[in-house]
Amino acid sequence: MKRIQYHEYGGPDVMRLEEFQPARPGKGDVLVRVKAAAVNPMDIGIRRGRLKMVTGRTFPRALGHDFAGIVEEVGDGVTQVRPGDEVIGAAGLKAAGAFAEMVLVEEKSVVRKPKNLSWDEAAALPTPAITAYLALTKKGRLKAGQSVFVAGALGAVGRSAVQLAMMMGASVGGSCRATAVQEAHDLGLSPIVEFDFDASRYARRFDVILDTSGQLPLTSAKTMVKRGGHIVDIQPAPAKFVRAALPGPYEVLVANPDRADVEQMVRAAEQGVLRIPIACVVPLDSAIPALAEFERRTGPKGGKLIITPEPARSVGLRSAARSDPPIAPRAPEQRPRFPGVERGQTDRGPVPQRSVATVQLRRQQRERARTPPPTPGGLDAASGAHASSSARPTTMPSGPRTYASRKMSS
Repeated sequence: MKRIQYHEYGGPDVMRLEEFQPARPGKGDVLVRVKAAAVNPMDIGIRRGRLKMVTGRTFPRALGHDFAGIVEEVGDGVTQVRPGDEVIGAAGLKAAGAFAEMVLVEEKSVVRKPKNLSWDEAAALPTPAITAYLALTKKGRLKAGQSVFVAGALGAVGRSAVQLAMMMGASVGGSCRATAVQEAHDLGLSPIVEFDFDASRYARRFDVILDTSGQLPLTSAKTMVKRGGHIVDIQPAPAKFVRAALPGPYEVLVANPDRADVEQMVRAAEQGVLRIPIACVVPLDSAIPALAEFERRTGPKGGKLIITPEPARSVGLRSAARSDPPIAPRAPEQRPRFPGVERGQTDRGPVPQRSVATVQLRRQQRERARTPPPTPGGLDAASGAHASSSARPTTMPSGPRTYASRKMSS
């Protein structure tokens, strides 16, 4: 059996693909043959030693947490799954070990995989979906009819939060790169802004601010949140816990899901409400270079990086994501709900499909329409001086760029 592990904390060069002997399941344990494992940013941080107060200094240490696979063997006292069951799971923070042919986990860490999810889709779910769900419900206390702003709306956690918030009857806006505006439209976000937007334009507009990107200044979040609202940070650090202890809307999430939370997310995925695109699938034998590239680029653009022990299933960057059709917003009557949550009145239909170039052209045309034409003879009417050639801008004006999908003229 092979797995990716390391013998000291450090950069990508410490990773090794090595032989290992999986332990036999003890009481309450489940041994799973991995079919697919998903990479998360926290895997990089753990390997670099950022959580060594929790993970300890015993080596070698395995890498990877989220996975999907087939139960190989169970220990005494296991009642929820049996050998041959297809499952989705997440290895413990300290044990890890999903980037392998076999992984040993506790029974409470796995749930049955729906038949309509592929191995790759299933492996992509656990950490992003659970983080988003707990941020919205446990910390954000989101209710139907409220409004949410997701900073980094197209990352795995951000995309999960957008879809779950809409399922709960909330209206959702968010930030993304300029080149990804079309994807944000496809998800049904409004308003859509770039990362360097002017927060004062959205003062006191949102009930929940969820920062998944780490790029939203706290001052901007405080400007945008409504009185009595919540600002949720999903990247814990000692200084942030001190800040969260002070009075105010700021809170830090430390995800500690129970089995019911995981099953809730799996049902949402089974119903087609929650979906995380796949950017790249690589075989375990070639995964270390892909992980190094993931770290250098802060993840593949367009979806999750998946590692599989089956080389025949590996595909190139973005090809898996491109094979999937875009997710259109569901009509209100089609959206499943969490138990006990009433449907809100903020559900939206499909939004206009516009490219970034079209959005920029429309804005350019409006700017030109507001610019008064020069007087005859090229003289400025007030001063008699020749009018400046800059009176008619030929490029995008500087300043914050905002894309309001529902108000943009055709």
